Amino acid sequence: MKKIYFVNGFLEAGKTTFVKELLSQDYFDTGEKTLVLLCEDGSEEYTADFCRGHHLTVEIIEDEDTFTDEKLKEVEERINPERIIIEFNGMWNPEHKLDYWSGEQIMMIVIIDASTFKLYLNNMKPYVKQQITNAYMTVFRSCDGKENRLASYRRSIRALNPQTNFVFKNKDGEMNPRLDEDLPYNIQANRIDLTEESFGTFYVDAMEYVTRYKDKIVSFTGKIFKKRKNTLLIGRKALTCCSEDLTMFAFICDARDVGEFNEYEWVRVDGQVKAEYFEKLQASIPVIQIIWIEKCQKPDQEVVEIY
Repeated sequence: MKKIYFVNGFLEAGKTTFVKELLSQDYFDTGEKTLVLLCEDGSEEYTADFCRGHHLTVEIIEDEDTFTDEKLKEVEERINPERIIIEFNGMWNPEHKLDYWSGEQIMMIVIIDASTFKLYLNNMKPYVKQQITNAYMTVFRSCDGKENRLASYRRSIRALNPQTNFVFKNKDGEMNPRLDEDLPYNIQANRIDLTEESFGTFYVDAMEYVTRYKDKIVSFTGKIFKKRKNTLLIGRKALTCCSEDLTMFAFICDARDVGEFNEYEWVRVDGQVKAEYFEKLQASIPVIQIIWIEKCQKPDQEVVEIY
């Protein structure tokens, strides 16, 4: 089955550099005839020598309207590549653009310049979301000087795509930054009291690193979204993109008696974090064992944000 590598990101994020680095790796440079569909011109180029040395053919698609099934079929039949790399334009909408191939063929990769990520996140978040949502891998480049921000950047991406894998790079190559230094609460404490400002951060971090919160006591305010026997789904609506695009950040909460509580009521909860494995997700997630719960007033800030 032919592999399709879909590389997305904003102009000057480093997509061409990433592709050239990938093609230069021994495990990838296997002599296969490769087609690059180039959807925008950046400062980095594919030279004739590089193309010859890596069995590479570059085909330019300048306009979003010409990125069609008919165009893809024509190019693929003419070039007859063994694999395809798409350098997509980060301002184009990728929805339905890849319907020409099956989902099993496609590996989606997004390239992010860490030095400009905050600017794009604040001002062009819908575009960031459409790049991130289905990405198998997220590569942060130019991380030099941004080491203390990488944890929050990672959580912002996790809020949009909980399943993506991360690579961080600086001028010296791949790096392994510490990603727990800027949490808005003391991760070493046995009890964590969450505010509206810290709830979203805790939710995203606990979903990924449930083991480091295991057996800790957490206190938070949330809405009951669902009620089933002795189980409540409690949490908050979260703004991860724009005001019309809200996500539910909610924990499964177990209790002995929840008879007096109803769906859509606001409650204050103290509970102990447990890690439970769910076969459907093939992962362990945090489940809150309720120690104390009471009804409360709706907070002034109902929706939390994650950045």
